[in-house]
Amino acid sequence: MISWGVILVCVSLSWRLETASSQTHEVVCSGTQNGLSSTGSQEIQYNLIKERYDGCEIIMGNLEITQIESNWDFSYLKTIREVTGYVLIAMNHFQEIPLGQLRVIRGNSLYERRFALSVFFNYPKDGSNGLRQLGLANLTEILEGGVQIINNKYLSYGPWIFWQDIIRDNSAPIEIQFNGERGPCHKACGDYCWGPNKDQCQISLLSLRTL
Repeated sequence: MISWGVILVCVSLSWRLETASSQTHEVVCSGTQNGLSSTGSQEIQYNLIKERYDGCEIIMGNLEITQIESNWDFSYLKTIREVTGYVLIAMNHFQEIPLGQLRVIRGNSLYERRFALSVFFNYPKDGSNGLRQLGLANLTEILEGGVQIINNKYLSYGPWIFWQDIIRDNSAPIEIQFNGERGPCHKACGDYCWGPNKDQCQISLLSLRTL
């Protein structure tokens, strides 16, 4: 006969396991396949993006941020750690995209069947606004596909990353051209950085594996 004490212990253990599982639960959301197409006004476009990704940690699919002309608040993207498809940042006017926690782009789907990360034409025809930093300080792995960073007039950080240390496929294309003047790195970073500060050095995957 099973005693009440045993039953209570089992229930308590089950509750603890469920609690631990909920505490480590990752927020997963679905990506998009819109390419360069937009939906309605700027406000509608922005609200759709925010509604989809606010609090998201893992994107199952593609992360596409396109045709946003104003400096909207994208701080909700800071929680994203992984994208299973590609990342497309194109034809926007903001100065920085806050993807500082993004670590892995899997490239299960590729932009134009080639690129896991594509960044282009992020500046207005008139004025001095435009993308200046990619802010991908924790990005260490692109498992499939290459990188395209072209025609970003004011982008001073990002194009000059040592991409060969991030891209796993040695045959994947790397297209870097027609961007802003290269910005200086902090002396602690050496030659490769995502921005001018000490905490914006490129993280080498090799160095992480030896820790």
